[in-house]
Amino acid sequence: MTYNLAASQPPEMLRVHVVARRLGCSPRTIRRLILNGKLAAQRLGQRPWVVLSTDIEHFRSRRDAA
Repeated sequence: MTYNLAASQPPEMLRVHVVARRLGCSPRTIRRLILNGKLAAQRLGQRPWVVLSTDIEHFRSRRDAA
């Protein structure tokens, strides 16, 4: 997912445990969503997964529409 370059702040890069807390589920569930392609995430080198805050909002809107 991309973000609006004209926006004043770039989206936050959040670790899996923070995303889990925001979505009210376990970190294991978040990793499963990432590996199944349902939640966009990226790795920065050898570091753990990070999820952009805009991707969380996109995931929530798709989940709520279903």
